[in-house]
Amino acid sequence: MSYQQASETPFRYPVLSMDSSGYVSGFANLHNLTQLVPHAFKSGQYEGMELIDSNERRWIVRSGKKIGRATRWGLLDILLFNPPNLRVAYELEELPPLSLDEIKERAITSEREFSFGEYEADGETAQFDALLARIRAARNVAGIFKTLSLDEVQFI
Repeated sequence: MSYQQASETPFRYPVLSMDSSGYVSGFANLHNLTQLVPHAFKSGQYEGMELIDSNERRWIVRSGKKIGRATRWGLLDILLFNPPNLRVAYELEELPPLSLDEIKERAITSEREFSFGEYEADGETAQFDALLARIRAARNVAGIFKTLSLDEVQFI
């Protein structure tokens, strides 16, 4: 078993992440990947998270350590005692890659588990079905990332 640091891993971005509950999110770059809110760091929420890069290579996060601050205190942060985000170094273990079809199925399962209720409550099940069809039609990991609108900053 060989561990490596995220900063030393030759990720091809964007990277999809899947936490232990199966929730899919993503990171457009190393800067976003290594930034965590303090609560996520303290609770170890990142441990066991799988990372899948655009070459369909896969890693699991075994541990992490704080290496500094990713953001600074702002006036509003001080008033609300909203601590700055942390910069984290991850210990990663490479896993066997997944096929694109397996990655699509994981993304679809995540959307069904975590997003369907919102579409259903808004009476937008046709839009949800269209989203799933776009995931199935994605030609690569970057296409899944874009379909799920994961190009926004994710801090877990």
